Amino acid sequence: MQITPYVVKAESALDRPAPSTTSSSSVPLSAAQARAKEDELAKRELERSRVGTRLQVAKALSSLGQGMYERAAREFLAVEGELGDWGRSVRRLLPCES
Repeated sequence: MQITPYVVKAESALDRPAPSTTSSSSVPLSAAQARAKEDELAKRELERSRVGTRLQVAKALSSLGQGMYERAAREFLAVEGELGDWGRSVRRLLPCES
């Protein structure tokens, strides 16, 4: 089964702007509301970054599974960002350095 089409679809969904939660009223936000909104935007951006990183890894694994080793290597080297919980899982799979 090819995972690449799913990765491409997910990447395009990440590129779409998030739906706006702002109201159209002209009432200014309080400092606490503005801070909460900034925190929410920061959380969304962090999650987008993590998902994007996971998609990069998935694409590289797909290339590896198809026997495209050079492409997989380039894709693994291009991975940027934080893997979150995946990082611990991946480290468990790697051979120990002695």
